[in-house]
Parts: sequence; structure tokens; C-alpha cells
Amino acid sequence: QAGAGRSMALRTVLRLAGSSPTAVTPTLGRMGWSDLAEMASSVSTCAKTSALGTLVKRHVLAGEKVIVFTSFRETLAQLLATVEALEVPVAAYHGGLDRRAKDVAISSFEHDVDVLVSTESAGEGRNLQFCHAMINFDLPWNPMQIEQRLGRIHRIGQTHDVVLTNLVSRGTIEDHILDVLHTKLNLFELVVGELDMVLGRVGEEFMFEDAVFDAHVSSADDADLIHRLDKLGSTLLQARAEYADSRAWTDDLVADMDGGPAASMDSVRAK
Repeated sequence: QAGAGRSMALRTVLRLAGSSPTAVTPTLGRMGWSDLAEMASSVSTCAKTSALGTLVKRHVLAGEKVIVFTSFRETLAQLLATVEALEVPVAAYHGGLDRRAKDVAISSFEHDVDVLVSTESAGEGRNLQFCHAMINFDLPWNPMQIEQRLGRIHRIGQTHDVVLTNLVSRGTIEDHILDVLHTKLNLFELVVGELDMVLGRVGEEFMFEDAVFDAHVSSADDADLIHRLDKLGSTLLQARAEYADSRAWTDDLVADMDGGPAASMDSVRAK
């Protein structure tokens, strides 16, 4: 059980590190890795933050609203400061707000400001069809969470093509995960709801994030990790093909659904 606890802590550290140095620093300290915590705390900015500033300015200058997602409150505070430094009005949405404050944040985003920085909280139960640009500052290891995020804006009532940008740092585990989701699973071409059906064909107990973590801790080096994730991707590719075969009779219906506003995806890999 102690081993399981340590394993969970390591997974958390990996996800926090993929988000931002600000997010991972406190956890590194609590785990007794004071040298790593000191190194992380000395990093005042990162390439993803610079890329975010460029993207936000581009959307705002084009008259577009944009929602920026992160998984962690520590990173959210950093992103708010980044957007505010651009002198762009911004609203924040996270689980620490009460119901009224959340409603105010969504209303402000719809009527007053062009940027909303949010944790996963806005990925559940909020309809934001008035926005058609989304940036994932960090990439959830669970692809269902990515689908939930996208589902807030790419849904019935959306009148524009939806543009999704994923920010990842080159050579990180998030970079490899994105490659699997994009090139093998074709996640961003699936109709909302199909992902669950595809993943279910891999196995009843299959959890994508568990498979990714197991591949990471079992790998001897980066090349071995890439090989293991490539095998995972091939499994997902086969599951998608089997699902497509079983749903051939619904092709006409799916084609009709795809006739509405499209969702396109871009990924920015920061050095």
C-alpha cells in the first residue's frame, strides 16, 4: 500500500510538472525533494506561458473570446497574471468559488471580457457556445476530460467553427500523450460521446491515464517510453477501427452531425 501511495504521488508530480513550475514546486517540497523544489521555484516563466500570451493577443485582436483551461489552481493564478500583464480584461472560474461567484464569472465572460481562465470546473455543466476558441494550457492525461472541456463550446447552439490549441513542452510525457491521442486515436475528429465507446473496446477496466503512467515507470529510457506508447496507440487505433465497423449503419447520422460547425485542433510544442 505504501508503494501504491508513492506511485500516486509520483503521478501527481508528473502531471503538475507538465502544467507549470509554479504548480509542481509545493509538492516537490512536501515530498522531500528540496533541491528540485528550489530549481522549480527559480523558474519565473516558461515557453508555454510566452506562447499563451501570443495566442491570447491573436484571438482578442481578432474579436474572439477564448477560454484557457488548466487542471491546477496554482497554474491558474499564474495564467491570470500573464493575461493581466497583456492589459487584457480576464475572468477566472474555479472550484473554490461559490455558486454566485461562478455565475458572475460566466456572465462577465459572456458580456464584458474576452478571456476566461478556468480549471476543470467549467468543463462540467456550463454551456459556453458564445465562445469558439479554446486553449489547453496543460493536457489532462484522461482524454475524457479533454472531451468534456471541448464539449463546453462545441455543442448545439455553436454557430462558428471551434478552434482548439493544445500547449505542450517538447519531449515531455504530455508531448507523447498528445501524439498518441492525435495521430492514433484521432481524438479531435470523434463525435462527442464516441470516445467512451472506443476506449470501452480496449477493455472494461482499461484506463488511459493508468496505461500512460505504467508505460512511463516501466521504461528504461525515452526511446523505450516512445515504443511503449506507440504500442498503446496501436491498441487504440485497433479499438477505433472495431468501433467504426460496428457503427457502420450510423454513418449517415454521423455525417449529418458533422455538417454543423467544425472543430479544428492545433498543438503548440514549446522548446
